[in-house]
Amino acid sequence: MVIGTTLTGEGVAKRYPDPPTGGRPAPHRLAAAHQGASAEISATGRADQAGVWADCVRQRNVVVHNDYASLPDRKGLPEGHAPIVREMAVPIMRDDKIVAVLGVGNKPKEYSPDDVDLVSTLADFSWDIVKQKQTADAQRASEEKFRTLVEWTLDWELWIDPGEKIVYSSPSCKRITGYRPEEFTTDPDLLVHIVHPEERVDYEIHHQLVHDEKAGISSIEYRVIA
Repeated sequence: MVIGTTLTGEGVAKRYPDPPTGGRPAPHRLAAAHQGASAEISATGRADQAGVWADCVRQRNVVVHNDYASLPDRKGLPEGHAPIVREMAVPIMRDDKIVAVLGVGNKPKEYSPDDVDLVSTLADFSWDIVKQKQTADAQRASEEKFRTLVEWTLDWELWIDPGEKIVYSSPSCKRITGYRPEEFTTDPDLLVHIVHPEERVDYEIHHQLVHDEKAGISSIEYRVIA
């Protein structure tokens, strides 16, 4: 993920998700995402034994290496890797835990305190975006699983939003009423019109309780005109 290139003049920018803290095992995807991490992480895969970029995890603070070649603890780079002149690694903190690390590298000039502030802000923003995307994906997957379940049931399932709009009608409505699902979602009044006239008032009273959280669970039986 390349960010901050135009603002700080970076030649390299990466985000490394889910770094460990302390001596917990380092995820393999952390090594894969960091340029050169495959050479810097030891065989044990522990962050406390990784190279200089992981100082931000060990120290729980931003680290800046403006003269990478002079660092005595660097572990080297894999064959064919672009040279690293300088780098900055920023730990992203949530609830006093490091949840990710964002690193940038090879700025033409040395990193300044202003660069640290800027990249730290971008790191926070990027993590918020990642979490929002993860939450949205998880919700979408959950909805798809539930939709698959209700589409295979013999019962007629209706999803009605607080504005009384039918947002989903399961396929069983065709078997029970003779109307297709899309006919209910496009015609909000159809649900009431198919109720037998002798029971329509009771149905409308029951329908008013759908979004009343204080009403509790209630049930009703009524005839429909198919």
